[in-house]
Amino acid sequence: MGIIILLIFGAICAAIASGKGRSALAWFFLGFFFPIIALIVVCCVSDLNEEKRYRSGQDRENRMLREKLLQEQMKLESLRQHAAHRLDEHDRLLQANTRNSAPPLMGNSLQPDIPQITNIDDDLADESVWYYAVGGKHCGPLTRKVMIQLIEVGNIQHDTLVWNERWAEWTMAGNTTEFGWHFTV
Repeated sequence: MGIIILLIFGAICAAIASGKGRSALAWFFLGFFFPIIALIVVCCVSDLNEEKRYRSGQDRENRMLREKLLQEQMKLESLRQHAAHRLDEHDRLLQANTRNSAPPLMGNSLQPDIPQITNIDDDLADESVWYYAVGGKHCGPLTRKVMIQLIEVGNIQHDTLVWNERWAEWTMAGNTTEFGWHFTV
């Protein structure tokens, strides 16, 4: 009778272990020689089949996310190249170089419309680049001559903030050596 009980414990442990993706033969012998202890332990061990399904699902999801990320990176790179090409074309048409001369951000960096000025200097590349601020937004890049024209027509006032690529901070136009004398006349 004792051997039959040990065989039953062995069979129960083997069946539970097999359902959890573990070795049925090893758990049969453990259940046969250590019946109660083996039964408790086999009930507490993790289900390897469930872990495999979970890992497989995670691997599939990670692969899909990597593919989506790669697609988004490719789209972003394509958009960046398109925008750079368009900006380079605008720079070429305007005879400007905005790649190397962006002002420090000041408030909202959206650029408002720049007033139309006649007689824009063709030697834009020879002059330093200037920006001016209107309502927390910056306008530019502009040449020194265009800035003077804007002062003359009243678009740039004494207290209008201006910035040059050589400066660390924005300064009032009337306090600069380049434009200050235009406000005293």
